[in-house]
Amino acid sequence: MRTVLRLTEANRQLLRQHLFPGDGLEAAALACCGRRSGPDHEILTVQEIVLIPHEKCHRTATRVTWPLEPALLMLHRAGDAGLTVLKIHSHPREVTEFSPWDDSADHGVLGALFAWTDAPLLHLSAFMLESGAIHARAVFRDGRTALVNRIMVVGDAIDIHDAGESAVELADHDLRNRQTFGEGTPRLLKRLEVGVVGASGTGSWVIEMLSRLGVGRLLLIDPEHVEDKNLNRIINATEADVRADRPKVEILRDAINRIGLDTLVEARAEDLRSPALLRRLAACDVIFGCVDSPFARSLLNTLAAHYLLPYFDVGVRLQADGLGGISAVYGGVHYLMPGGSSLFTRGVIDQDSVRADMMRRYYPEQYKQQVAEKYIRGVAVVSPAVIPVNGVMASHAVMEFLARLHSFRCVGLECTRGQQIDLATCLWTYEDEAAPDLLLANLAGRGDRTPLLGDPTLSDG
Repeated sequence: MRTVLRLTEANRQLLRQHLFPGDGLEAAALACCGRRSGPDHEILTVQEIVLIPHEKCHRTATRVTWPLEPALLMLHRAGDAGLTVLKIHSHPREVTEFSPWDDSADHGVLGALFAWTDAPLLHLSAFMLESGAIHARAVFRDGRTALVNRIMVVGDAIDIHDAGESAVELADHDLRNRQTFGEGTPRLLKRLEVGVVGASGTGSWVIEMLSRLGVGRLLLIDPEHVEDKNLNRIINATEADVRADRPKVEILRDAINRIGLDTLVEARAEDLRSPALLRRLAACDVIFGCVDSPFARSLLNTLAAHYLLPYFDVGVRLQADGLGGISAVYGGVHYLMPGGSSLFTRGVIDQDSVRADMMRRYYPEQYKQQVAEKYIRGVAVVSPAVIPVNGVMASHAVMEFLARLHSFRCVGLECTRGQQIDLATCLWTYEDEAAPDLLLANLAGRGDRTPLLGDPTLSDG
């Protein structure tokens, strides 16, 4: 079984400060993890951390023992919900392997948790080094252990470490990427799965660039079929595709396959509101939102919070001059981290626009005379987005993604979470970070819920 542990950089810093108080002695903590379960994998998402007080532990430089009482409330909640518990301690002496003492402690503590409830199938044991690096293993009910396959820390940087990874072969066509980013980034890209929601103007550009950068797997989601009005802005779409009424995602999948760079593509011409599709998207490592729908953007922001996913939102807005022309061209690239600000607190969308958009799309009879916010205001244009604008915004989004895998900028990553680009005035501005979204922060790491994302309209029934 493949296991993945996801946590936020804020989670890691909280643990690091507690586990390394500066006295050279081991310390301990427990965490409750949400789950994204599949038949052959478990994705565990840290949602709650309990720091075991130092004074309640017996601490030495090589081992730590502690009572479970400080974490009983959390353990009861985890047991009632069938959630995985992460047991983590420090290795101040930089020992990078689990010790016999760790084996014994896992058997005692995690064995007791297994006896407490019939679920889950596994718990996690981990240790942290002073550098912040985490080593983790899954402990199964029958006593077997296996290294956690991937540990992913989502912060301003996207930090991914794979255990026991085999060397990824780089081909000649990777040369320029290696020269620009070194060999580590192309090798990492080949191990990633990226979900792209929206396969029109900006989405088609994002998909093209990710495939040529060598991303290992792409999940493409868009329910629409190509039309005449799309031919001026969806790359690789043809008039023959229009005649055949082909789904956009299938056109882009076939184009990537023709390139022959070994990217595996899954094309899903389905509505994002499908619970099964949302859970499939949650299994990706990174998601891009290339949609202009406030409802879809809100849904992706909420999904990213629940499953601790890095989320890149790309948007384009054209302002009409009222005389049949365009007075301004704006683009926005937003990087959203679980537990931080959201598209709501950044003012990109609001609850009224989300509600109106959802009603217009799914409840047209109730929508009645409500008017959704238009892509262009004051002028009727059938296909307002144009290919060079889409290409610029998509390029900025992909570069933002690369910068968070491989820091190459002279400004801090915290400065570029929100970017606004005005092509009319040639102004490219970084927005000040907005306040955290407290509602979404409370949902961070929740994982699978019934109903999905806590939304009754997403019930499988």
